[in-house]
Amino acid sequence: MLRLLTVLIGLTLSPAAPTYLRPPSGPSSSTPEPPNLPDSTQQELNPSQSNDAISGASKSYIAAVAQHMSVGLATETSALDVMESNLQSYEEIARLATASGAQIIVFPEWGLFGKGNPARDREAMQDFCETIDGDTVSSPTTIVGQISALAAKFKVAITANVCEVIHKPSLSFPGEDKILYNTEVAFDSDGSLLAKYHKNHPWYTSTFDTPPEEVVSFTTSFGVTFGLFVCYDLVHSTPEDDLLALGVTQFPYSVAEPATLAGREYFEHWTKKHKATLLASNLGNSGSGIFVKGVAVAMVDRGRSHNFAVGQVVVS
Repeated sequence: MLRLLTVLIGLTLSPAAPTYLRPPSGPSSSTPEPPNLPDSTQQELNPSQSNDAISGASKSYIAAVAQHMSVGLATETSALDVMESNLQSYEEIARLATASGAQIIVFPEWGLFGKGNPARDREAMQDFCETIDGDTVSSPTTIVGQISALAAKFKVAITANVCEVIHKPSLSFPGEDKILYNTEVAFDSDGSLLAKYHKNHPWYTSTFDTPPEEVVSFTTSFGVTFGLFVCYDLVHSTPEDDLLALGVTQFPYSVAEPATLAGREYFEHWTKKHKATLLASNLGNSGSGIFVKGVAVAMVDRGRSHNFAVGQVVVS
């Protein structure tokens, strides 16, 4: 039996103190009070609490999903400036989410460089791409290295969406000597690279190479196994069916779609059908939330960007 403790927290990325979204309250010039949960769930979100007190011997974890409006590319702005600006927002989200006990944070597809531009232009996209190796902790100058450092700084697992370049001949673009992948990276709480996954079904096939099919999962230091897929992958049978067949039911899900295409109803239906959990982080101002076996456990208010939802999930 799944029982869940959830709380929605919103933040505005400004010097003002964050405002909790539930219950509604105005910005405060002092340190904000903890969220006012119902009496039946008024307890600290503590990842180290006894699992027996939650659901017998079941595992539990606290997740946060970001709802982030990416800074786009301006003609006078370099790709590096754009990505580092977005990383500043990521850091603020990580700071507040971990203060609420989050053990894993999910960031959206295109969160570092925006959707549509430069993603529709293969040449422009190359400025946003990096090589990725297993020693990201010792590469602090790279964007992927900075995400790794962020995970280590706040002692939290992170999944994020990046562009990876591999300097080999492209099968998708004959004659080119490089491969561009829409890539999801997963870091543990010490900053180590746990996994990377190449999106099996890229939306912009004129920009990104289509990889061989991959089935990628990882297990965090807090003992929960997660499977990876990205946005458009969800409407296909791969890699989801293979992951589910392996017994994986927990899925960080980076997405960049209007809520009309990838929203609450679809996520509820999918998680109910597969008895699974989606930690959906959407680009923009809607659609982000934690969905467990058909229930929207926590969601960020529609119309609010640079916010996040955090909740405790029991894996039974």
